[in-house]
Amino acid sequence: MPTVQHEASLLIEKKVKLTPSQQHDIPRQYYNFAKYGDLKSRVESRMPLTDYIGKTEYVSDMITRKGIRMRKIRILEESRETIEVTLWGDKGEDFQKEVAKDKILAITGTNVTIYNGRTQLESTSATTTAINPDIPELETYIQRFKNLKAKPNEDTATEITIGDLTNVDVNQPTKQYRCTARIIKIDPLRNWFFAKCPDCSGKLYSQRQTFACGNCDFTDEPKFFYSVNTIVTDDTGTVEAVFFTNAMNDMLNISCRDLVITHRYTDQKIIPEQIRVLQGTTKVLYFNVRPDRTIAINKAENLESASTTATSSLIPTTPNPKKYHEKRTTTTSIQPDKKQKTLGSHHYLL
Repeated sequence: MPTVQHEASLLIEKKVKLTPSQQHDIPRQYYNFAKYGDLKSRVESRMPLTDYIGKTEYVSDMITRKGIRMRKIRILEESRETIEVTLWGDKGEDFQKEVAKDKILAITGTNVTIYNGRTQLESTSATTTAINPDIPELETYIQRFKNLKAKPNEDTATEITIGDLTNVDVNQPTKQYRCTARIIKIDPLRNWFFAKCPDCSGKLYSQRQTFACGNCDFTDEPKFFYSVNTIVTDDTGTVEAVFFTNAMNDMLNISCRDLVITHRYTDQKIIPEQIRVLQGTTKVLYFNVRPDRTIAINKAENLESASTTATSSLIPTTPNPKKYHEKRTTTTSIQPDKKQKTLGSHHYLL
């Protein structure tokens, strides 16, 4: 079966001769975009490959899982449905994260898969990506997506109030719940992020302004994750809740890595201004209840009536004034006005 849908296909063998064409108006890329509603029918078949277009809502940093490198992208389609795209290896490394946010993204040659019950796209060796692609319909797409918002994620979430949380079965830690609540406090005594080793995924511990791994030496940049402890309330009660990385990305539109490295919030006990301004805001929260009754919030949305996002703009920050005294010679250093340099292992100096 051909990798793209077309009336004809070419079989290029060893004896074929290729001659450069002098015609310059031939499109460099062929697109045959699928609709969101068409994707599930393509799960069983690896061919033809799938092209997709939409607005980029979120781009992760590079992630390493079991030694495999990847990047996650969330795309909003015209139907207001969102889908996650996984770019493997070099496809993820080469993706221009810095310029992709809120831009139109065309991606080709993907496989449609199911992960954790949700449809997603995965890159193949044939995958290409284009930000604001050179197509005649680009301006039309830009205008369509200008004010388009994603549908609330309510397909698997059970509506609940805070007062009803005492009746939740904690033996179903993957069950999704949804409620509307106001953030009344952000705990200043708890760490707002944690770091993991990029090699063994072990949790790193901090020493002044360094991170060290107790299991291995590492030279790459640590992986940073949000873990913001709060108190939230509705008309029925009040409860402690932890906002994790996906939920914080929804609200801030800035990664934990960028707050720590780029904006220099290196102290886990000093809450960044971008996070503190969330106090007093009301959100639609999606969460799990863990066996220890921790409320783990993994998605947060603005109310439809809200006219602006509390954290739509970043407030300039001041570098942490604490001075670092080096104890070991093997460090990875980041200067405030210079790019990071990888010099050694064990420790990662912020």
